[in-house]
Amino acid sequence: MDSRNHGDVEAVLLTLRKLGFGGLIASRGSKERDRVVAMVASRILNPESKLAFSRSWENSTLGETLGIEGTCEDDLYAAMDWLYERQDIIEKKLAKRHLKPGDHVLYDLSSSYFEGQQCPLGKRGYSRDQKKASCRLISARPKTI
Repeated sequence: MDSRNHGDVEAVLLTLRKLGFGGLIASRGSKERDRVVAMVASRILNPESKLAFSRSWENSTLGETLGIEGTCEDDLYAAMDWLYERQDIIEKKLAKRHLKPGDHVLYDLSSSYFEGQQCPLGKRGYSRDQKKASCRLISARPKTI
């Protein structure tokens, strides 16, 4: 007997659908869009790294429900690259949805160093200050004025 979580998965996916999250990312469905939705849903359901997600997401019906069974870590990074390429389109959709003419948006951009010996994801960091020895965590919070 196969026993996996489903109720929480369905609740999160229903909420994301009601918010129009998938359509915000891309107007047409694709494996990349479904993988991005899965990563967001997974962070809500069980906050963990992308690597941990790629190893544990089969414990729920998330992959099956979205049709992305067999997704591996490289697929998730490819989906994030795809998402990055769509950033301008997504920002314009968000602005149209949430801003009125004449509104201004400021970004509070913060960054922190992080270091580690065990996690291969640490090697994927990027330093805005061109520091070679340390990886960075960058966080941006948009604020409307």
